[in-house]
Amino acid sequence: MKYEIKFNNQKVWEFFEKHKELNVENTNIVFVEILEMLMNHTNPSLNNELASKLLQNMQSMNSQIQLINSSIENQFTTKLLEFKKESIEDIKLLLNKSTTDTSEKISPLIKQYSESMLDKTQILISDLLPKSNLSLSKEISSLVKTFQTDISKDTEKLIQTSINQDSMHSFIENIDRKF
Repeated sequence: MKYEIKFNNQKVWEFFEKHKELNVENTNIVFVEILEMLMNHTNPSLNNELASKLLQNMQSMNSQIQLINSSIENQFTTKLLEFKKESIEDIKLLLNKSTTDTSEKISPLIKQYSESMLDKTQILISDLLPKSNLSLSKEISSLVKTFQTDISKDTEKLIQTSINQDSMHSFIENIDRKF
């Protein structure tokens, strides 16, 4: 009986051409023996046990990730609501204190406070959000920019009108609603 080794695969051919020190027949015999050993010594029950343990570990990790995400979300919401409440109170104090002042004196204070509030919002968000979640960070940054634009417009609108109780109340409600 005549046996023959023939290659129809370019990668295999190039490998053995490059490594002429390897005997094609001996190399294939070694790989065949390794494959036979793996196939003969592999216990199907061990494979099932390993797969089951891996699945259990993955499910456990998934549960832990969900708990962490929920915790981060709750913490973020709580901190943001606290910050919102404090900011609205600060704006009310600022505006109530300034009712006797002229519009020229109030305007820079309102503008400065609005900018400060937006900066604090950005810092709060960056402190609370995981740095690894880039898509969430981008989405929230976009929302903060929109919020910033809206607050700036509202601040300019307030500054350009005559500042009275109604305009201040409307300004505060707008900020509260947009926050």
